[in-house]
Amino acid sequence: MSGRLLGGVIHRDLEDGGSLKIVETTRRTSTTERLKVVLSDAVSYRPVRVGWSDAETGQIVFDHLRKGPWLLIVLDPTEAYAPESMIREATADGSRP
Repeated sequence: MSGRLLGGVIHRDLEDGGSLKIVETTRRTSTTERLKVVLSDAVSYRPVRVGWSDAETGQIVFDHLRKGPWLLIVLDPTEAYAPESMIREATADGSRP
């Protein structure tokens, strides 16, 4: 079970929490832009977390997750990427779906 400290209180993520993490690269070009990424449950399509990719590496990390399956939805305000590369499946155990 994972927990987050918000306002001095630990909030537990009972439905999606776990000990695994997703580490993915969000871009295929050498730009230095941060991209917003929404992590959704791949079965229900329910949004679970939102984060920003690293400007230098393009990586996004979502930790304290159950195995999944998950969908990563990369929001690209510059529209520099093909739409089909913006949604992909991921698992939190390091394997590829």
